[in-house]
Amino acid sequence: MVKEYILEESFGYLTGHAYRSINRRLKQLFESEGHPITVEQFGVMVHLWDNDGRCQHEIAEILDKDKPSISRLLSHLEKKGLLERKADDSDCRKKLIHLTDSGRMLEKASKKLALQVYNECLNGLVETEINTTKEVLRNIKSKLIHNYSTTL
Repeated sequence: MVKEYILEESFGYLTGHAYRSINRRLKQLFESEGHPITVEQFGVMVHLWDNDGRCQHEIAEILDKDKPSISRLLSHLEKKGLLERKADDSDCRKKLIHLTDSGRMLEKASKKLALQVYNECLNGLVETEINTTKEVLRNIKSKLIHNYSTTL
């Protein structure tokens, strides 16, 4: 167990800085390529590319964002003509989020830029380091969700 809290050595500090560095680099690439979406919007789009027709609540849950944040992101993407909201056939109160043709066309270029950043991050690491890091992060997330989700 850790005996003393040192900010610069904490998982929150290190993962937070790594996360922001990755996002900054992806933002830089998106801007330099004239890519029409933000890094935050990219997260929404990835989930729709993988599973079009999700409801707003599902997207919010997957991305761990609150409803107003997701609503704002979806509105911006809708204004750009990249997605549209359609009533669910089984429940007209529920809106499903669907990609437009323009939204689908962004997938290849967006994922190519994200993959470039991913590979930059992993450059020089061996597969066991990458797998161990992923396992540790998943375990941390799982423990926090399991132990504290009912108290929030």
